[in-house]
Amino acid sequence: MLTAWVDVQKDRIECEIMGSGLGEEFLSIQYIRIYGNTLLPYTWETMYKNLFGDPIELNQSKKPA
Repeated sequence: MLTAWVDVQKDRIECEIMGSGLGEEFLSIQYIRIYGNTLLPYTWETMYKNLFGDPIELNQSKKPA
């Protein structure tokens, strides 16, 4: 199982993704630190892209060629 925690400060967002296995063993999978004003959307968009990749357009319909 993967678990993430996020710490938000006024000048940065920090996130750690942890994996848990048998015997309650926890391993750090990824640590992300994004510097920027957390009141601005760009900072959050950067964090989102680091965690999940580019957003998916849900309203796009692709027709087969």
